[in-house]
Amino acid sequence: MSFKNISDIAGSAMAAQTVRLNTIASNLANADSVTGNEADTYRARKPVFSAVMGDSFDGDTQAAGKVQVLDVVESAERLRK
Repeated sequence: MSFKNISDIAGSAMAAQTVRLNTIASNLANADSVTGNEADTYRARKPVFSAVMGDSFDGDTQAAGKVQVLDVVESAERLRK
């Protein structure tokens, strides 16, 4: 596996972790926010990740891969009063 493959994998993982940490920070910042109606209430967000394996193989037959952020979804849990 070449250094470029290793740095691509690590770079995609760090970008995914940045999304995760930003989502957590947003959830913490809005944890105690209140609104007048249920439709405007902040709902926690959760990132959805996927491991993507590449088609390119090196001499050691290890596939290159990366981490991909598929989406950031809102929680479907019931709201607390």
